[in-house]
Amino acid sequence: FIKTVEWISHKFSIIGVVTLAGLMLLTVSDVVLRFFFTKPIQGSLEVTELLMIIMVYPGLAWVAVRRINVKVDLVVNRFSPRVQGIFDTVTCLMSLAVAALIFWYNIPQAFYMMERGIGTDTLKIVHWPFFWLIAFAYFLLCFVLITNLIEFSKKAAKG
Repeated sequence: FIKTVEWISHKFSIIGVVTLAGLMLLTVSDVVLRFFFTKPIQGSLEVTELLMIIMVYPGLAWVAVRRINVKVDLVVNRFSPRVQGIFDTVTCLMSLAVAALIFWYNIPQAFYMMERGIGTDTLKIVHWPFFWLIAFAYFLLCFVLITNLIEFSKKAAKG
């Protein structure tokens, strides 16, 4: 099952990279058009905000799978493997709690946005798909964190 989650999170991270390229292209185009022709791209700020959601959230699970998140090892590396496992277990448990809360919060928000049809002011892009994207990203992250938690717990128990 974790291989499937890894595969999905990897594909999501690719979407994030492609989105970053599109975001850069949009920003450069908007600046050039605004500076040279005094004709900015209408709604570029709204699109930029939404593209940042697509760029950031899909990569969360991939970062957890690869364990390339920011980690301060300066103090923890001085402890025994068992104590390190305990630190990793507690940290992972707290991360899982936060990720689960964010996942849980975004589901009713997505339904609310769907019911109300809330969207951006200028381009009228609806918000609900982005709330579903965030919820799904945190859902994947929770699964990765659960597998990491099991591994860290074993490390803490073994020593």
